[in-house]
Amino acid sequence: MSTRVVTASDIARCGGMATANRRYWVRKEVLRGQGPFVEQDAIETAVAHALIAASQANVFGAVFPDLRADLRRAVLEGCCELWVVIGADGCDFALLRSCAEAGETASQLDGLAWTIPLGACIAQARYRYARLLVQIGEASGEVESLSRRRAGSEAN
Repeated sequence: MSTRVVTASDIARCGGMATANRRYWVRKEVLRGQGPFVEQDAIETAVAHALIAASQANVFGAVFPDLRADLRRAVLEGCCELWVVIGADGCDFALLRSCAEAGETASQLDGLAWTIPLGACIAQARYRYARLLVQIGEASGEVESLSRRRAGSEAN
């Protein structure tokens, strides 16, 4: 019996991003392209989709690689409500854990800023990923244990 694994297309769907768009950002080395894929990949794809939709693709490409470590840390710590504030030039940005912090940070930036809530897209990605695991019949099997292992190794 062969085991179905989570694919890059699955991760794109979990993150609400078109597969071709996700592939583009993998080629640009902004998103991870090789499996095994885990929930964090779905979350990063969802955040990517949200940031691109709310700002500009070139701003996302410049900001996300530096934002990724803070995002991973916050997600592993269980933070559900996160905001990203990005200055209009894309040079200034921050990942924040409260709406008040996001508002304060945005007001301190010179000029316009994007303030992007991430809580809903993170929750949606988690939900879709969990459903995917159930649908492929591995919610308590190999894929789940890989997710735990990867999450544990990224925390170190």
